[in-house]
This record gives sequence, structure tokens and C-alpha cells, in this order.
Amino acid sequence: MANLFYASRHYRKPGEIVCPGHYGRMIGISGASHFHFAREQILETARRSRYSEKPSRLRCIFACRNEQDVRRYVDEQVARHPGRIREPLYEVETTDPRPLMHHGDWAVAELVMGGGPEAEVAADRYWQGVQGPARPEAPGTFMEVITTSPLLVLRRLA
Repeated sequence: MANLFYASRHYRKPGEIVCPGHYGRMIGISGASHFHFAREQILETARRSRYSEKPSRLRCIFACRNEQDVRRYVDEQVARHPGRIREPLYEVETTDPRPLMHHGDWAVAELVMGGGPEAEVAADRYWQGVQGPARPEAPGTFMEVITTSPLLVLRRLA
């Protein structure tokens, strides 16, 4: 089991289990009107054809390897989306003893949204786990962990 760090728009209690797939369900319900639909279609097509051993983002939970990275992720999202509420942060652990996981740079995944040939290159870089360029103005990385394992909430971070 792996310890990870997770942001949730819902308040969670220690001992609660968070199941994978919510993000994919929301995209499935919204279809092409979802802001990330095109990006996820490109990433999923690349995964199926060239990285089939990797878990689908549409059936996973997104987390980070460390507290610094999850804080950076939330800070970036709040800065990008005025009016967005800062999500509570949690330390969690996978419940599967050998969870299917992938470590990818979410900033690289964002490049897929630009479309065109660069989108395919970015999708490959994401599935290869290539880290994007460093940004010295903010500590941490843009690395996310996607896993098909449900997550057990250990504690809420301050």
C-alpha cells in the first residue's frame, strides 16, 4: 500500500474510503461539453494504443506523491479559476496491496489541450512519465499519481 496526498471538494473523515472513477463519470455524463473532454479523449486513445498497461485516467483517483505537490496543485487550480474554493487536503493510502498506478506530469497533460500534433507528443510524454520543465518560482513538481485503488483517508492536513 502506498501513502499519497489527495485534494477533495468533499469533506472526508479518517477511515473513509474514496472510490476511483468520479472524474471519468463526470466526463461521461457531460460528454463533449466537459471542459477536459477533448484532452481526455486524446490521452485515452494514446493509452489504449501505446500504453495499455497503464491505468485509465477515466477510472482512477488522482493524488500526489507528497504534501508539497498536492498543495502546489491546489494553489495552481485556485489561481487559474477565480472563485474556486480551496479544497481540503488529506493524507491517504491505497487499499489494494499492489495498486495499479501511474506517475505523470499534470502540466504535460495540460499541453494536450492545445490540440494538433503537439497534443500527441504531450500525450506520449505524459504516459512515459516525463516531467515537464522546472518552474523555480514554485516549489515541488507537477507530478500526479493516478491509481485504480480506492483510497483510505488517514488524516486531514492543516
